[in-house]
Parts: sequence; structure tokens; C-alpha cells
Amino acid sequence: MKFSTVVFSALFFFTTLCAENLTQYVDPFLGVDGGGNVLPGPCLPFGMIRVGPDVKPPQRTTGYHSNQPIDGFTQNHVSGTGGGGRYGNFMMIPQTGEVRVSNYSSDKSDETAAAGYYSVHLKRWDVTAELTCSERTAFHRYSFPQNDQSHILLDLSRVIDRHRGRLDDGKCIDAFAEVVSDTEIRGYGVFIGGWGHAAPYKVFFHARFDRPFRDYEFWQDDEILPDAEHVRNDVCGFIGHFSTLRDSDIEVQISISYKHQKNATRFLNQTRNRSFEQQKQKADKIWNDWLQRVKVNGGTRDQRILFYTGFYRCLVMPTDITGDNPEWHSDKPAYWDYYCFWDTFRTLHPFLTLVAPDRQRDMVISLIDIYTHKGWLPDAWITGQFAFKQGGTNADVVIADALAKGLTGIDYETAYKGMTKNLKAHSDQPRKYGRHPEYLKYGYCPSHVMSGSSYTLEYAYNDFCVAQVAKALGNMQDYEKYIDMSMNCYNLFNNETKYFWARDTNNVWAPDFSPTHHGDPWWEGPYFYEGTPAHYATYVPHDVQGLINRHGGKARFVDFLDNLFEKGYYTHVNEPDIMTPFLYIYAGAPYRTAERTRFILQTEYEVSRTGLPGNDDSGCMSSWYLFAAMGFYPNAGQDIYFITSPLFEQTQIDLQNGERLTITAENLSDVNIYIQSATLNGKPWNKAWFQHKDIIDGAELVLRMGPEPSDWGQKYTPPSISKP
Repeated sequence: MKFSTVVFSALFFFTTLCAENLTQYVDPFLGVDGGGNVLPGPCLPFGMIRVGPDVKPPQRTTGYHSNQPIDGFTQNHVSGTGGGGRYGNFMMIPQTGEVRVSNYSSDKSDETAAAGYYSVHLKRWDVTAELTCSERTAFHRYSFPQNDQSHILLDLSRVIDRHRGRLDDGKCIDAFAEVVSDTEIRGYGVFIGGWGHAAPYKVFFHARFDRPFRDYEFWQDDEILPDAEHVRNDVCGFIGHFSTLRDSDIEVQISISYKHQKNATRFLNQTRNRSFEQQKQKADKIWNDWLQRVKVNGGTRDQRILFYTGFYRCLVMPTDITGDNPEWHSDKPAYWDYYCFWDTFRTLHPFLTLVAPDRQRDMVISLIDIYTHKGWLPDAWITGQFAFKQGGTNADVVIADALAKGLTGIDYETAYKGMTKNLKAHSDQPRKYGRHPEYLKYGYCPSHVMSGSSYTLEYAYNDFCVAQVAKALGNMQDYEKYIDMSMNCYNLFNNETKYFWARDTNNVWAPDFSPTHHGDPWWEGPYFYEGTPAHYATYVPHDVQGLINRHGGKARFVDFLDNLFEKGYYTHVNEPDIMTPFLYIYAGAPYRTAERTRFILQTEYEVSRTGLPGNDDSGCMSSWYLFAAMGFYPNAGQDIYFITSPLFEQTQIDLQNGERLTITAENLSDVNIYIQSATLNGKPWNKAWFQHKDIIDGAELVLRMGPEPSDWGQKYTPPSISKP
């Protein structure tokens, strides 16, 4: 095909697609069950409001399960997380007939959802509930039957509760509400529980109904208080009574603030003159504008649904609370709900760097602001508190990634101080911030440290990331020191088994080695966090060549990787090994990467309510799909991207600097998955990887596909510290 024809076809396609509403491909029910734990209800990108339906406790972390009746609709949620539940506050419950302040679950029908919208019919009450939102205000619309006994309850005490008898179970410890006018109420709730920490958090609300209450009451425990003007208790709520004989629809707006009541009121006033239908249309436009940043051509409809739903999921968390931070006053951007970098540094943040660099910049600035005010860089930061870290000090990776990819407006000098504090300072809570002191003493975390082997591997890569920032700042002495420290990973490499394992302070290997060894429960080690030696067998992102050398060369390393996959050791339901399919490229076998990634895309993701491989983890698993489907994948913390077999004939990424990256796969089919040759900006490209600088000013990567492996990409391998 002539170049001019290719250009014309591409221009025709992208002009056509720009007019298409891409929200049609977003399915909010995709992955809500089966461990995906994603939110079915509406939200806007990084918004404080994530409104949705909640079932009766015990609940998953989103409060939702497809096969259970619905209690009501709460205003804030997490999405894609595991562990204990948090949020799910201020539940609205439409009812008809006799009021019930407990046991109010209803079977459902006609449940639908789209980007920025949710609807369901509550059969018990014969009420249709619809939800949409702005960033800080939830919009509810309830369509009642014609009757004189319609009610909207607001349960002030609701919180996601998994009922596991653990400290991270959700609980309300105080709540208050008062009537402001015949259409408005306001108040707050104080809650504890949720993964990561047990510190209480306070949420303020202000709600406005679009018509006056006919009457109202409060309740406390199970007792209705008909003459009360306000209520305060750890179990309490409000009841608004209405007649819907003439007008069956009632709209309610409710705003929240984590800082103070004034902000909740201010946020509500910002949408005072906006109807439900207007906000629904506005939400759809906002989502469509975001999704237009990446356009794909080809593939099946299901693949486009998986792609754009994955894109949607990547924009749900963390939470932008700028201007509403209750912990300290700052003019810097503020974000909550990093659940947590152990998951998201690998794929989510590199994806945001490409499609939303301004947002990624602000998130890095927010991390530095946390360090400035609280003394440490977080690995997880939730409701204004440090939460448990699952691996190393992986804010180091996020910062190094931003620097490697040229994000500006970030105080890297202060960031470097935070990164080196992780290395040098004693941490009184190494499960939350800083390093385990044993790592600095021995060069590894000995076997008595819970999950010490996986900590060691991650700390070693964190050392590498600190070294990169040191080098960029001109501190070559630190650079050399931290590069040397990054080789600590091999202190736990067993040359006999060719796996990383555990040893004590006397360098004696732990007994009972097995590639599948894990603790009970499996996420608590004893040597590897949420994984096995096989899952961590390749985690040396900075020195894959050094690992290849220790395996005896490229051919043996390819055999080792094949063994991981063919024996079922690789798992795509969790994060430790999700870069493993791309490591064939270091061994000169990029065609194996194409085979593995295509298989994962086809078998681990599907358009269904159980269609995600385990927890989505704040968009980590969704962004893995996006990268692999587009045909490239990041080595986070570095400026390297690996090339693999794309799902789509053409992908265009708006780089947000006025430039575009276009990836075209010629002759692509289900059979033609192997790259035969490539060009970058019209010139031959013989590497199965590229650098960020190669594409950030705009680029066109053309891949010519075929049905058999070729020798393309085998000669030039990505950089590593070690040499062959």
C-alpha cells in the first residue's frame, strides 16, 4: 500500500471516530464480581464523588454484588481494591408505604449503567433510582409510583463493612444531621475501618431536595424521633416524607467534603441550578472527551469494550481533593486513595504520564507535599493517613518515572530528599514508610522479616530509581553508591535453584524451598508478599541482563520463562510478575512476548461481570490490558517501552502536548501476530523496544505482521546495568 493511501485511510478513520461517542464502549458492570471489585456506579475522573448501589453487609469493598438485593445508594466508594472496606457513606434509601429504618433491602430489576450514569428498579418499593454526579456532588433521581406515602431516608451511619471481625471492618463512631430548610439537610459522619490503617476520618455532607418535604423525622438506633430538629448518634438517620400523587420524580443533590461543612455547602451551590438530566449529559461529555485521547481502529466490539472500559477504570482513582484537604493547608495539588503504589506504579501511572501528564505531574507534586508536611513519602495514602505498604518504597519508582519521561513543574530536589530519607533514616513503622533497618544492615531482609525476600527485591529496584534521580541532579557520588546497592537483589538469588529465596542473618538458606512456596494466608509471606518464589523470579527491572547471566545465557533464560508459563507458575491475577511476559525481549525472543501477551489478552479478560483477572487494583490490571492491546508496555521507573503484538490495526494517542503517537499494524489478524519488520517515523526500526524520547514529540510506529516468528527485534536488547 502506498504511503499516501495509508495516510488518507488513517485521516478518514480518525476523523470519523472523533465524531463517535466512545462512552458507548464503557461497561461499568465489567469486572464488578469475581474479585474485580470495580464500582458499577457513576463517577467523574478522579472525583471525590463515586456514588453507587450498596447491598446489605457483609459487603465487598465497593459495597456491591450482582446477585444480592440493594439497600440503597451511598456517595463515596473505592474501586478495584481488596482488603477491608472503607467509605460507602450517607446512604439514600427511597421507600413507599410504611417506613423501615432497618431491614430495607430490595430485590432489583432493569439494572443499567453507562459512563457517569446508573439506574435500577427497586421492586420492593416500586421505585426507579437513577444516579449521576459531578466531581463533588452526587445527583439522585427517584421515580415513585403515584401515592401519598413516598419517603427518602438518609442513613447517616452507613459504611462499607465486610463483617470479618477484624480491625479493618467499617464502623460509624459518630454522626450528626440537622434540617436547614424545608428542602435541605446537612451534617457529618465519623468513620473507622478500611484497608491500610484504623485512623478515623470525618465526612461532611449537605443535601438539597428539589421540592419541600411534606414532613420529616429523624431516627436513632431503631427508634423514630418525630419531634426532633436534629440527631446525633452512631446509628441514626433522616426521613423526608413526600406526596407523589401528581409528580412522581424527586431529585436530590448531595455534596461531601472531607475538610469542613462550608466546603460541602459550597460544592452543593456550584450545581444549584443544574438538573439531573443536564448533569447526566455533562458527565457523558466529560467521559467522552477523556476517552477521545486514545482512539483505536479494528479489533472486535468486545475488544473495544474491554479497551475503553479499561481506560475508564484508569481514571477513577486516586481521588483529587485539592482545596478540600483537612490535614494541612497547602496551595499544592492534593490526592487521596493511593491503593497503593505497589499496584499502580507498574502500569497505571505510566499510562497517565502518556494520556494525562498534567494529572500525573499533580499526583507527584501531591506526594512531595505529603513528604513536606508528614515527613515521609507514602506508598499508600488513604483518608489523610499513611497506610500499609505492600512492597518497597515505590513512590521512588513513580518519581523516577516522571523524571525519566520529562515531566516538568516538579520539585525533584525535595523529592530526592524524601527518597534518600527512605534509604537512610530509621523508620519506626517500616510497614508504612521508610525501609526495614535489616535491609540497610545486611543488604537484604533476612528470613525473620515478614515478606523480607520480596521487600529486598523491591528495595533494590527502589535503590536504582533513587540513583537515577541522583544522576539527573548531578550527584554522581550518590548515583554510584545507589547503583551498587541496587545489586542487593542478588543477595537472595540461589544459584542452584535459579530462584530468589530467603536466608537468615548467618546466610543460611531457609528450608523447604519450592517455586510455589507461600504462607497461609498467602498474602502474608512468610518470605514473599502476595506471591511465591516463581512470581518474583524475574523481578529485577533494572538488570534483567544480570539475571540472564545468572541463568546461563539467553537460551536458558527463555527456557526458564517458558517453564514459568507452561507449569502454571505465572499468574495474572496479581502484580508481582505482570511484566514477565515482556522479558523475552531481553533474551532476544520478542516473538515469545507476542505469543504470551496475546494469550493473556484473550484468556484473562472478557466482557462480563467477572471479566477482570482478580482485583483491578485502582486500574492496574485495566492499564495492563490497555498497554498490551496497543502493542507496547512500560518498564516503570525507566524510559523504556517494550513492543508486542497489538490487538488493533491502528491506535492513536493524543500526547497532550499537541503531538500524537500512532501505532499501525499492517496485515494484522488472529493468525498474523508476529512482527516481521517495523519503521519508526518512516525509518527502519529493528529494536523490540523504544524510549520515551523516541515518541513524546510525536511519532508513527508501523509494524508489519505475519503468521510466523521472524528474526525482527532479536539483535538489540533493552539496557540493563549488567553486560552479557
